[in-house]
Amino acid sequence: MKLKLIQILSFLFALNVFGQVTIVGLTDEKEFKQNKKFTITFILQINGNDLVQETPIKLPDFSKFEELGSASDQNTIVDSKTGVMINQIIYQRVLQPKQSGKLKIGSALVQVNGKMYKSEPFDIFVKEADKKSVENNSISKNNNDLFLNVEIKDKEVYQFQSTVAVIKVYSKDYDQFRKVTNVQLPHSKAVDVEIINTKPSEIEPSEEFPNFLSQTIAEYSITPNQPGKIEVPNAVAVFKNNGKNHRLISPKSKISVNNLPENSPANFKNAIGNFEVSLTKNSTEEFQEVGKPIDIFLKISGEGNLHKLSLPVLYPSSNYQFYPPKITKNIISNGNSYQGEIVAHYILVPKKSGEITLKTDHFSYFDNDKKQYFDLGNIVLPLNILTSEQFENTKSTLEKMNNYTNTVLDKVENPILKTADLKVDESSKINWKFVWINLALVFGLFYFSFIVNRFIKAKKSSKPTSKTLPKPIGSVAETELEIRKNKKTDFQSYYNYFELLASKNSDEVFLKSYQDFFTEVQQDFQTKYHTTLQEYLETNDKQEYLLEFSLLNKKLEMEKYNPYKNSESLQELSQAIKIFYKKIEVLV
Repeated sequence: MKLKLIQILSFLFALNVFGQVTIVGLTDEKEFKQNKKFTITFILQINGNDLVQETPIKLPDFSKFEELGSASDQNTIVDSKTGVMINQIIYQRVLQPKQSGKLKIGSALVQVNGKMYKSEPFDIFVKEADKKSVENNSISKNNNDLFLNVEIKDKEVYQFQSTVAVIKVYSKDYDQFRKVTNVQLPHSKAVDVEIINTKPSEIEPSEEFPNFLSQTIAEYSITPNQPGKIEVPNAVAVFKNNGKNHRLISPKSKISVNNLPENSPANFKNAIGNFEVSLTKNSTEEFQEVGKPIDIFLKISGEGNLHKLSLPVLYPSSNYQFYPPKITKNIISNGNSYQGEIVAHYILVPKKSGEITLKTDHFSYFDNDKKQYFDLGNIVLPLNILTSEQFENTKSTLEKMNNYTNTVLDKVENPILKTADLKVDESSKINWKFVWINLALVFGLFYFSFIVNRFIKAKKSSKPTSKTLPKPIGSVAETELEIRKNKKTDFQSYYNYFELLASKNSDEVFLKSYQDFFTEVQQDFQTKYHTTLQEYLETNDKQEYLLEFSLLNKKLEMEKYNPYKNSESLQELSQAIKIFYKKIEVLV
C-alpha cells in the first residue's frame, strides 16, 4: 500500500517551513491486520548550505515486523530567491506485523553537523489475522503436491555457534518450481538470521520424499542467542498461480543449543571457533619519528562466528594519540561457519620519544572442536620513537641527500615541471638512475648560475655612453607582477595536473597545488575586475556559482583533515574542481 502523493507533499511543505533539520515518520493508516502489509515512510529534510549529513539515517527496530521491501528517493533543490540548498530524502519500508496488539514504531536517528536529530515515536494497532484467509492462501503437501521445508545441517550447537538452514521446495511438477518466489526466513529473539545464498540450485529427484523433485532455493546462517530447545522460525515463500499469490509455509523445526562451559575467561566475548589476533605497523623501518603518523593494523583472522565478533580495544596512552579506526571485513561462509578476517586500521601519532608499547585488551575464544577456552592475552606492539634530530642521524648520507632533493622538488612543484616523478622512495633500494638525475640537477644548477653571471657581466660592460638612460628594469617582484598582468592562468594544464596527482594519491601536493592555482585565478580577477572571485560572484548575482564554490571549499577542507587518504576521493575532488572552474574560465 503506497502513501498517497498528496499526503507526502503536504508533509514536505510542513517540513519546509518547520526548521533547518527535520525528520518525521508516518504511515497511511494507524490500524492494520496481522496478515496485511503496509508502508511506513520516513522523511528527512535538511535546509542550509552549511549543514552536512554525517551519518546515514538509522531506522528504528523492526523486529516485530517482517520486512518485505524497501525504497528510497532523494531530491536536492536550491531556493532561487535565497540561494539556500534544500536536501530531501524519503525512506520507505514495506512491513507485515508478526503479532497483534499495540505496536510502537521507534525513532529514526541522523547526525548533522555533530548534532543528533530524531523522529517522534508513535503507536499503531494491529488486529488479529483473518484465519480463514490465511488457510485459503496456504498450500500444503497434502492437497497440491507442493511444499516448503527447512533442513538444519547441525541441530546440536553451542550458544553463539552458527549453523546453516537449507530451505528446499518440493513438487512433482517441474513447472511449479519457477512459480515460487520471495523466500524468507524471519528473525526472532532466539536466533539471528543472515542470508548466505539465494541462488536456486538444479532441480533433482528427492531422496527424502519418493516421487518428488526438490530444489534448494536459499541458505541462511542461524546463530542462537540463548541455550535450550530453540524453535527456528518458519520459512515463508510466495507461490504465484493463476494470477493469485499463495503463501508457502514450512513446518516447524528445532535445534538443541548447549550452554558453554562455565570456566570461561573473564574477558570472553562470545567468540566461537579458532582465531588468531595480530597487531602490526605498515612500516619496515626500525625507528619512528615523534609527531609523524603511523599506520597500525589490528587483525582477527580464522574460522568461526567472525560475523558476530567484537575486536579487542586498543588502550589509550599519554605517549600517543590515535583516531577512530576504519574497520574492513573480508568474510565468507563455508557451510556451518564463517572464515576470513576483520581488520581495524588505526592512524597513530607518537607524542614522546623512547620505547613505547601499544597494547590491546585480552582476547579469548572457545574452540568448539577441542571444547575448551583459549586466552590469547594482551596483544602488544613495541615502537622505538626518536626525536626529529635523532631520526635524521640514523639516515645515511645518500638518504639525507635524497630527502633534501625531495624537499626542493616539493617546493618547486608546478603543472609544467612534473617533479613529483623525480622524488626518491626512502624505503626502496638504491636506484642509481635517480642518483644520477640528482647529480645532474645539482651540476645543471651550477652551470646555469655560471652562464647567468657571465651574461650579467657582459651586459654591464656594454652599457650605453649616451646620457639617455634606458628604462629601469625594476625589482624581481615588479617584473613578475608585470608578467602576471599579461599572462592568464593555464586552466587546462592545472586540470591535467590535478588528475595526475589524484591518480598518484599525492594528497599534500594536490592541496598545495590547488592553493597556487586559486591564487592565480584570484590575480586574474584582480587584474580584470579589480575584485576577488567571490566578490565578483556576489556583486553579479551568480548565486548558483556561489553555492558550488562553497560546496567545493567544504570538500577541500574535509580532504585536508581526512585521516584516511585515498586516490578515489582525490579523483572526485579533481573532477569537482574542473566542473566549477570550467564555468569560471570564460569570465577571465
